[in-house]
Amino acid sequence: MRKYIIGILILGLLGGYFYISGQEKLVVNEKGQVKGLGNHLRALVQGGKFWKGQLTIATGLYNKSTAPHPPSSADMRELYKMYRIALDTLDSRMEALYTPEERLAEHYRIQADSIQRAGKWRLGDEKAEAVRAKETESYKGIMTAIERRIMR
Repeated sequence: MRKYIIGILILGLLGGYFYISGQEKLVVNEKGQVKGLGNHLRALVQGGKFWKGQLTIATGLYNKSTAPHPPSSADMRELYKMYRIALDTLDSRMEALYTPEERLAEHYRIQADSIQRAGKWRLGDEKAEAVRAKETESYKGIMTAIERRIMR
């Protein structure tokens, strides 16, 4: 009899924990399925509260992913700009040591480097934007699945 009481007490404590515990991250996929045993129990015990919380989290993530973002290469561009300023200062102080041909060659190297970096930054920005668009679509699907679940 004592074992039954202890078992019921433990189940009650676990149930209370899952009912009271909050949600910190999105645990629902695009099909509306809950990931993990603990999250399944939380969904079972909390019911509508769980799904409304997941919808709030998904909406926040969706809004964050659709908000305007600076390009992913913005930091690299700023660092390169500072690098170019420092290099230009050094070149201006050493200008007397260079022949006209060397100055022209350096000018062309700088132009070629700028073109190459611009291409790399553009590709990086495009890839980052593609990932962001995919995440946005995923969040949209998750929100739809959760809304369907709430409407039941």
